[in-house]
Amino acid sequence: MPGYMFFQPVWVNGNAYFNGAKACVNEKENLMDNKNQVKVELVEKDGHYSIKTNVYEFLKDFRTGIINSDILGYAFEPVTSMAKGYQDPRWCTFAQIKEQGWTLKAGKGQSAKIEFWYPYDREQKKAISWQEFREAGGQINDRYQLFSRVYSVYNGDMIVGIPKLEVTQNEIQPVELVDTISAIFGRYRIRR
Repeated sequence: MPGYMFFQPVWVNGNAYFNGAKACVNEKENLMDNKNQVKVELVEKDGHYSIKTNVYEFLKDFRTGIINSDILGYAFEPVTSMAKGYQDPRWCTFAQIKEQGWTLKAGKGQSAKIEFWYPYDREQKKAISWQEFREAGGQINDRYQLFSRVYSVYNGDMIVGIPKLEVTQNEIQPVELVDTISAIFGRYRIRR
């Protein structure tokens, strides 16, 4: 079974919030602790790195269920670039191809379908951004609905005139990664 057919957590629930972090408006079960200070440290010993944290002291007996594919069902089977033998990870709609002055190579059945979901304000009779939807309370009701559109997209390998894909390799250093994580937790301390 392909990896994407395994558990797909896609819902916000059961998170623990520390150091002033706030829960999502729609999250029903969570742990919020603004009294205790969670620490995350990168510890280096004999050239090996590990993360040291005190978060487990404050989680104590907090438990919640997992929202996964058993509850929500499995994700759709995506038509990926590699599944059709394409090397280019880029996909464009016909309108985007035309707008750029590119053309399609001849061939039938080369498109894939994608479904795009967006919030819609029925009072203003227009699509709104996800940020605007969240600022309006993030609730589906008589005024705010979710709509979807299906688009045909074409892989970059099938597009004549598309610029060559430039791939850059980013080297991620463990120390930089943990520094970033530590900063997010509001505590910047590294022991070496």
